[in-house]
Amino acid sequence: MRKLSQYITALLFITFLLPAVGCKGPVGPEGPAGPAKAYLAGTVTSGNYTVGDSTGTVDLTVGNTLDAPTVALNGIEIPLYEVTPSGLRFYDPNFDIEPESEAALTVTFTGLDSIADTARATVTTLGGFRMHSDRNDSLILDVGESLEASWAPSAGAGSYRVSMYLSVGYTDTSGYLQSHRLSLTDSAVTDTMIMIAGERLFPDTATIQSIFSTNGRLWVRAIPAAMPDPGETSNITGDAAGFFLPAGLQSNRLFLSVIDPYTKELTGGAGPRAISSNASVKDPVRVRLDQTLDELSGR
Repeated sequence: MRKLSQYITALLFITFLLPAVGCKGPVGPEGPAGPAKAYLAGTVTSGNYTVGDSTGTVDLTVGNTLDAPTVALNGIEIPLYEVTPSGLRFYDPNFDIEPESEAALTVTFTGLDSIADTARATVTTLGGFRMHSDRNDSLILDVGESLEASWAPSAGAGSYRVSMYLSVGYTDTSGYLQSHRLSLTDSAVTDTMIMIAGERLFPDTATIQSIFSTNGRLWVRAIPAAMPDPGETSNITGDAAGFFLPAGLQSNRLFLSVIDPYTKELTGGAGPRAISSNASVKDPVRVRLDQTLDELSGR
């Protein structure tokens, strides 16, 4: 959590890059400041092979250039996807890159000073990982039982964001139909386990006669440990500034099942193996970079 907060603090410094860095011309009596540097902001994530996801994603925005740059990762060109108010976005949602492997970025461009240059950055993608389950990607709970979940560590991760929801439909002891729901979004932990008390997951167990429906999921996103230190404004080499970072990596999703205390049968969770792609949930690293680009473009 400390690393993540340090990283967010460091990224805020990018807001001041355009007026503060890359001045090539003299200042003051000798002449005006030169053009600002090109800036880059992007992420790379690998496919999480442990849950059957074999393709990664490269997402990079480049600004302050006179031409359309050439962007390549590990020697493979990344296509131009769209023009945005922040700059040119290069995007490949089906990039072949393995977990825990080197990602070498090269960007060639013509800067605002009309000089051709190359920017580079090298990062390591997170290691693949998955959550442990009771059976068939499910966790099975008795009414009132606390949820205890664990997962294998992801190499290169410094923390994890846990998300879950559990909705229980039940008949109370008076015969009325009732419902109870709990949801957590991006609850940060540094360990590879989490415990959620039964008092939060379920209503007062003394009021439950039977469970007639359960709908619940649990998943984890690994967040990289290798984040910029406070005061660091770039991990890009060459005549450019900004950040290129490994993105978070999502685990498999677990079904949450509850045993009906009346029939002793299992409710919920009896579905096919659920895998959610890493692109389906916006990664916190990319969210912060998008906010930074908004600030840089003045939107």
